[in-house]
Amino acid sequence: MGTSNFHKRESKVFHVVELRDEFDYDDICENVECCLNNMPNGYGEQDNKWKDSTSKILGGLWTDKDYCNMIDIKINITITINSGYYQHCNLDYFSSVDVGGVHDNDIDCINAEWIAEELVEYGMTNKQAIYRSKQIMKWIVAETVRLKDQADSLFSDYSDSYKIAYQFSNGETGYERAINN
Repeated sequence: MGTSNFHKRESKVFHVVELRDEFDYDDICENVECCLNNMPNGYGEQDNKWKDSTSKILGGLWTDKDYCNMIDIKINITITINSGYYQHCNLDYFSSVDVGGVHDNDIDCINAEWIAEELVEYGMTNKQAIYRSKQIMKWIVAETVRLKDQADSLFSDYSDSYKIAYQFSNGETGYERAINN
């Protein structure tokens, strides 16, 4: 039975790291964590207690905004390292957003209509809330893209980018280098 060698959640490509010896895995974890700690909007913290046994959280990137003193928004990109086969692993990330204390791991579940309802509860008129909620959604999308690009840039220092070249129905997968990821 064939299987995919790498797993990615939201990254555009597979950020693959070759492990030449048993120390490379620990080195890549420490290097990425250190880089995250040195970024103004980053934090490094290795978390082995995560629910996925094949992945390990290394830290993340975040941004937040208090909109009109009414609603707090926080976007977080969690950086992970995933085990792979044949002396390789890959770096990846997933995003989450917290709007007004409501946390969601799927940014697609946050929408302008829901935000508008929250703003109306804070005293805005429907017309104001609809206008402001569209601005908030634009900011959320733009900031999420910016943070993901920042993560991809960090990964390029430590990994090679690959994409799927073919995948058979039994799951067997072949990869090729990604150009212009």
